[in-house]
Amino acid sequence: MIREDEPNLLIGAKREAKSRARLVRVRRFRAAAVFLIAVMIAAVGLNMSVERDRQRQATLAAQAAAMFEATNSPVFAKIAGTDVPLHLPNQLESIVGIGFHQAYNQRSVPLDSTEPLREKATTAAITRSSIPGDPVSFVMTSRGRGSALTSSVDIAVSEGTQVKSPVSGRITKVVPYLLYGKYEDVRIEIEPDGHPGISVAIVHLDGPMVEVGQRVKGGQTALANKPRRLVISSQIDQYLGRPMEHIHLQVNPVESMTAGKDAS
Repeated sequence: MIREDEPNLLIGAKREAKSRARLVRVRRFRAAAVFLIAVMIAAVGLNMSVERDRQRQATLAAQAAAMFEATNSPVFAKIAGTDVPLHLPNQLESIVGIGFHQAYNQRSVPLDSTEPLREKATTAAITRSSIPGDPVSFVMTSRGRGSALTSSVDIAVSEGTQVKSPVSGRITKVVPYLLYGKYEDVRIEIEPDGHPGISVAIVHLDGPMVEVGQRVKGGQTALANKPRRLVISSQIDQYLGRPMEHIHLQVNPVESMTAGKDAS
């Protein structure tokens, strides 16, 4: 015999079952959503970590490249009788030719080239063989000055090349002067570390970037914006076949420094 309220009970049971099923689906959906959100957060975090690592690696690579660029000014000579190396004024790619010659100062210290020197080479031979990045080191003909044939050096560079310090030491002079008593120029002198009795003089500079008392690092510290473009023809121009920006470098005993006659 069927009870009168049994249909209502069945209907209620079905509704309760549906409600429970719906609740289970909602809970499952929420759980899935929470899991998906967690995965997405983890993925974003991983991507951020990877990106941070990539940026860190890129920064380190840039720093390494900058350091390489700062120090990639090779040694081209040593000061005779010392252990002092002389660096090129910038990267090898900027150097066109390295021409040793007699200094005006007869007491200037000879320079010992680290590369084989071409002596008695014709100007045409040097013009053909010396190119940026693969410069020839050579000895120019005598100027009749009585000093050693390698007592100074002209280093020709590509136009606009920044000039870096050839040695590590302390700046002792940054002075304007008249080259040959006529032409405006700037001379910088450096006392090499451990050698207070000598001075490395660099001329033909435009836009000096150092001051007296400042410490400099060979091959790294910028001395000037660029070499000065001279209005006269220099001996190294004849060897390289065209007018070139260049710096002049020589090493003098401190007590016998002279100004400006020796510099092209």
